[in-house]
Amino acid sequence: MAENFVTISQLLTRLKSVNIAADLDADLLGKIAARCMQDYNLDETSREGWMKKSKDALDLALQIATPKDFPFENASNVKYPQLTIAALQFHARAYPAVVRGREVVKCQVIGEDPDGKKADKADRISKFMSYQLLTEMKEWEEGVDRLLLILPILGCVFKKTYFSPNDKLNHSDLIFPQNLVINYKAQSLVNVPRVTHVFQLYPHEIIERQMQGVFLADIDLGSEQENEAPQDMLEQHCLIDLDEDGYKEPYIVTLHKDTHKILRITANYDHDTIFVKMGDQMTSLEDLGVQGGFSDEDYDILKLARITPVQYFTKFSFFPSPDGGIYDYGFGQILYPLNESINTSINQMIDAGTRQNAGGGFYSKNLLTDKKGVMSFAPGEYKPVDNMTGGAIRDAIYDFQHQGPSAVTMRLLELLIQSTKDMTSIQDIMVGGASDQETATTTLSRVDQGMKLFTAIYKRIYRSLKQEYAKLKRLNRLYLPASQYFRVLDSGIISQIGLEDFRGDDTDVQPIADPTIASLPMKLAKAQVLKQLSVGNPLYNQREVETRFLDALEEPNIDKILLSEDQIKPPPDPKLMEVQAKIEKIMAELDVMNAEKLNLYSQAMKNMAEAQAKEAAIPLDVQRQELEELKHELETMKAWSEEVRGNVSMSPEQRGTGTMEGEPLDQGDIGGGGEIPPGNEGAAIAGIMPDDGQPGEDGVELGEDSGEM
Repeated sequence: MAENFVTISQLLTRLKSVNIAADLDADLLGKIAARCMQDYNLDETSREGWMKKSKDALDLALQIATPKDFPFENASNVKYPQLTIAALQFHARAYPAVVRGREVVKCQVIGEDPDGKKADKADRISKFMSYQLLTEMKEWEEGVDRLLLILPILGCVFKKTYFSPNDKLNHSDLIFPQNLVINYKAQSLVNVPRVTHVFQLYPHEIIERQMQGVFLADIDLGSEQENEAPQDMLEQHCLIDLDEDGYKEPYIVTLHKDTHKILRITANYDHDTIFVKMGDQMTSLEDLGVQGGFSDEDYDILKLARITPVQYFTKFSFFPSPDGGIYDYGFGQILYPLNESINTSINQMIDAGTRQNAGGGFYSKNLLTDKKGVMSFAPGEYKPVDNMTGGAIRDAIYDFQHQGPSAVTMRLLELLIQSTKDMTSIQDIMVGGASDQETATTTLSRVDQGMKLFTAIYKRIYRSLKQEYAKLKRLNRLYLPASQYFRVLDSGIISQIGLEDFRGDDTDVQPIADPTIASLPMKLAKAQVLKQLSVGNPLYNQREVETRFLDALEEPNIDKILLSEDQIKPPPDPKLMEVQAKIEKIMAELDVMNAEKLNLYSQAMKNMAEAQAKEAAIPLDVQRQELEELKHELETMKAWSEEVRGNVSMSPEQRGTGTMEGEPLDQGDIGGGGEIPPGNEGAAIAGIMPDDGQPGEDGVELGEDSGEM
């Protein structure tokens, strides 16, 4: 192994090159092309078994029927659509669960966020990346739609996420597993030594790239370029030792498949994936550039530690491969034997019915008729027999006795169909039907159990989406302008985001979909349970509970339905309401007492008038004194009553009662100057109206109304 490895400056020079192949001699290009084609053929051979199963599964899903000559020519060849139904049902449930509304990305804050800056940054990233995927990357949502239909059939599908310098936009293309060649024994896309993407280019597209300097211009692709048929191209992400230093660097080699000619070689690394040794730690060139103090010329003083290939591809998995291969399995490979047995049973019964209905048999050569062989009869039609040697016609004809469709075969067919339904969870309840005798709880439980299989699959899809979003976030960190404006989806708001928002590791992007909930009934049930638990429970945030419930209902513009925090009036304090009720009760009793005292005053005025008229024995000045005292007492009680009424009509803040949470009611304004003892609220009103005839405020004894003055 060579001691002098490639320098960082050499790596950066190749990174800036549009086509490294232009700087390499023909012999080296020939060796590289031969090695790439050899590795490609080796990988293609390793997956032949999986490819055959996948092709059969795809033909079964498309219900492609071919002519059959067994047990007779043009025999029945029905393809029962069990696999097609399973794929359509999965797609119908998965697509709205993955793409929910106009927001598909949420950004989670990592670490503490005391000032809320990380949360604001996460909100900007979520809105911007949702805008990118649904508006800028026009192929993304359509690709997800197709992916979720293909995935249950083939078992795995790939996405290629990259930045295009032509339109200055990120892209995420859907790639069928047939077009991404990986060695079947590879464990993951992260550490696999090579991946080959098979794609097509029309001849004029190849010429355009040659004119632009992207492809080598002096390469003759033969006569095939003269027609307009698309040409097969191989884009192999591999490791090549261009320096012959014993260390292979990651590159992307583009070849013409038929001629084995290399058209382009580019670096499959960047500043973010070149790591250097800094003390006891490894740091990428991107991080060093952000920290400052380093330029491209200064990097050579650092020691190269590792080069990590840029990851373009994301695998979406349905069922992990039972034998540990890189290509996973779907309903297509698993259901194929069962579905073929179902097809055979159906075709056997159809063929048996055909034989029974058509008839057939032998006839004697001595039977003389105008026609022999196949004869068809219309209903009610009789055929003439011209001549016979004698005897009955039935004696000259032997008719086969075909049994027709078998009841045993029918029961076997039902068993097979039920087995496939159990495997794919395609029960009546899953396609909208249920028994009328079931309760809602039982139905919900059956739906939950039927969705267990799909929940595990959704988790895998969720995990793959998170990886795809992480690649997109990285591309934004590398290629996003320093400042960019975008329109928030479903609104006229123009927001701004910057390159700095994507730097650092304080946020993590992930799908906004919940991987544990994949159907509207399940979302509603979960939201309903949460709402029931929160009723009357002070530990729950009621606004958040209502928001989640409306979100489960898929109500748009939730902010317009729910009041904001400053618009919500706090509920009345129960303790304050209790005290107010007691005060109102006392005021009602005071009204009765005032009426009684007014009646006494009127009676006293009447007695005095009668005394003056009759010149009674009681001195008039004594009666007047008693009348004045009664009048004074009545006025005092009236003034106090009005004061209490005014205090009751005040707000808690005006009365100094606060929120009543843990504070005693201040009764200083209600005459007594202290707390009301329990059960004695009526007796503590300033001491002037006792109910037991004790002296009042002015020392006047108030007994029962006797009419005495």
